[in-house]
Amino acid sequence: MFTAAENGAAGLDFHEGESPAVYAPIGDDLAAMPLYYALLAFHYAAPNGRIVKDTTASLQANITSHAVVKAGGTLEVVIINKDTAAPAAVALTTDKPHTAATVLRLTAPAVSATSGVTFGGSTVRGDGRWSPTQKPIAIHGKTTSITVPAASAVVIELK
Repeated sequence: MFTAAENGAAGLDFHEGESPAVYAPIGDDLAAMPLYYALLAFHYAAPNGRIVKDTTASLQANITSHAVVKAGGTLEVVIINKDTAAPAAVALTTDKPHTAATVLRLTAPAVSATSGVTFGGSTVRGDGRWSPTQKPIAIHGKTTSITVPAASAVVIELK
């Protein structure tokens, strides 16, 4: 979704097809499926923001990163570790110092998991409620460092 937005797409359609659908965001029991969490992470990081150039991903193989400046100047950086076995130690350096940084982690028990997915340490309940917990992370002027576990993603908010 970020790649599409970075290249000027105005929207995307997801079609689920036959049940059990590979691309279904909501299960037959109204439970949020893994795709829902990916959509939620995108929505959390990118609403009404301006996509900006991010070069974090160029530093390591199997890492993708995207950055969005929200209204008010908050910088959201999404880092996706596509390696299914190894965690990634990432140093994120910005062009200006920030005073605070927090992280929401998108995790699952395994790459092939269809349940047990969380974003911000919370599952999405059947009624749509979601109660994430932003965790503070250290920031030193223009740089913050984070380890992104294998096959997971983080949304870092810099203020």
